[in-house]
Amino acid sequence: MVTKPNKRKQCGCGCGSWINFSNKNGELFFKQGHGRKNKSFKGEKRNQLADKNNNWKGGKIIDGNGYVLIRQEGHPKALDRGKYVREHVLIMENKIGRYLKEGEIVHHINGIKSDNRLENLILMKHGKHSSIHRNKELDQGRSLFGRKQNQDSNS
Repeated sequence: MVTKPNKRKQCGCGCGSWINFSNKNGELFFKQGHGRKNKSFKGEKRNQLADKNNNWKGGKIIDGNGYVLIRQEGHPKALDRGKYVREHVLIMENKIGRYLKEGEIVHHINGIKSDNRLENLILMKHGKHSSIHRNKELDQGRSLFGRKQNQDSNS
């Protein structure tokens, strides 16, 4: 009678249990009832922050509005629970050598939010920035703040 060698390995979930390497249906990875999802085991430390995470993309992301965000924890202008800062803000702060003050805005000259070249950025006060965008909308014939503009003045 020929006996198969006992092939064993540790459970893939990290619990430290030993399982048979394969069964009649194929290869096993976990002990029955074990898995990685939402489980931790005694003595196990899984750090998946920043560059230790499988989805790490270098700390640079694009938000839903089209702005490029850079991971800068603890920055005064940080968004998303204090982790990310808009790239154009960091570039301007680097140029002027200080953090932006209250009421200062970095404006994209060509209107492309992801074009963060220094020659495309200008520092201005909030009121000036608002008037630039308001005048641009009026020139394009768009409504201002949801109000309709009178096209013909037959009064």
